Amino acid sequence: MITCNKCGASLAEDTRFCTECGNKIEAAATPAEAAVTEEVTEEVKEPVYQQPVQPQPVVQPVQQAPKTDAKPEGKYALISTGGFIGITLLMCIPLLGQLLLIIWALGGCKKKQKTYYARACLILMIISIAFTALIGFAAKKLVTNFINNVKEELNIDNGDDEESSAVSSILGLVTGAGGQSSGSSDGWPSDLPEPDAGEMKQVSDYRTEFHDTKRSDMMDYIEVLQDEGFEYEDFMDFGYTEDEMLDMNGWWGTDGEWYLSVSYNDGVITVDYTTDRP
Repeated sequence: MITCNKCGASLAEDTRFCTECGNKIEAAATPAEAAVTEEVTEEVKEPVYQQPVQPQPVVQPVQQAPKTDAKPEGKYALISTGGFIGITLLMCIPLLGQLLLIIWALGGCKKKQKTYYARACLILMIISIAFTALIGFAAKKLVTNFINNVKEELNIDNGDDEESSAVSSILGLVTGAGGQSSGSSDGWPSDLPEPDAGEMKQVSDYRTEFHDTKRSDMMDYIEVLQDEGFEYEDFMDFGYTEDEMLDMNGWWGTDGEWYLSVSYNDGVITVDYTTDRP
């Protein structure tokens, strides 16, 4: 007997529709079918997720290059310390060393190291020459400006002789005070001994030049002055001795009243005189 699942009426086993309410009666599952249904249900269960296993990288052994003590040969061969010393000494020979340096720098040798060394030395030599020339030019300019400034500040007049030396200008510094004469002949003080040589030329009120003379004439004039009571004195406190001044073709002297500066340059004896101590 089966029961209608809608109205609950009792029906025969093979009934397909309820005789009371007309409801379709579904046949009950047999034990075998129930077992199959249970197995299918178990198989349809949600699968368990497992993280995939990452493959491990395979480490390849590194092969090291075999060590060797072999040295470069041929044009890449190394130069020893003694070799560099010999190359440097050769380059110190005048003319020959510079010629070899240029040849090596242009690749005229068997070893690359020598070529590179020669090129570096050649570049440094060019830089040194240019730097030295620049320093020399600047030094000459500074010295020239200094001499010109001294001449302007001390009112030094070299007359028409523009080529007179700087030594003569320095020797004439003692005349900057400008002395007074006690009578003169063409500007020359009458109470001063006059050089007995050359042609007299008055340059200023404190300077007279004697042209067409020699150094021996200057020495003779200094002896005359010494006989007249003049003695050497370093007016400017430069620290020069009398012999050092004479070596520079100059002399300073005084008799207590007159202060004289005597110098010789290029055939001209220049005498500066003043009564005021410089």
